[in-house]
This record gives sequence, C-alpha cells and structure tokens, in this order.
Amino acid sequence: MGKYAQYLKRGKAAQQGYLAPPGTADWSLGTPLTTSVPATRSAAIPAGADGWATRALLASTGATAATNAPTGSTSNNISGLVTGTSYLAQAAWFLGLRQVSDWSVSKPFTTA
Repeated sequence: MGKYAQYLKRGKAAQQGYLAPPGTADWSLGTPLTTSVPATRSAAIPAGADGWATRALLASTGATAATNAPTGSTSNNISGLVTGTSYLAQAAWFLGLRQVSDWSVSKPFTTA
C-alpha cells in the first residue's frame, strides 16, 4: 500500500500536460515596447507538441495580464500590456489549443 499511496500523492500534483516546460535557454524576450514585448523561440518544438504560447503575469500580484494563442512560429509577441508596468513572462508547449506542459520559469520585464 505504501507505494500505491505515494503514487496517488504524486498523481495529484498540479502539473499541466506531459512534456517538460520550455527551458530558460529555449526562448528569449526582446526589448519591451510600451504595450508589448517580443518573444522568440530558439529551441525546436518537442515531439508531442505543435506550437508554443507565451503569457505575461503582473509582477505585483501574479494575475495573468495577457496570453497569446499557440503558434508554430518562432516569434510570439505578448501584447495588450500597460505602459511602465512590471511583468513576468512565461512560455509553454501546446498541441493545438491544448497545453501539454507546465508554464516555464518566469522572465521579468518592464514595459517602456
């Protein structure tokens, strides 16, 4: 029973999907503009996914400020942001519209 109980406990983890999230070297942020910031994917999309998406969280509260639709493109602009505000950007792998990884480690930025 001990092994089974441990399996159930791990199974209830708040993990999204089955792929590892994009690593910090897999994507980067460009120079923040007044209401957007460009994001660029440098890694290949892993097997089991066909695209990636980015989002911005308010640094002060952690609330989602903007999320982009998944794309297979290497660029993914995060837009709809407020001028002079601090955010945390994250990326995740998607299969169609279904998220198949957790969100990545956050990358901080402030709009111009």
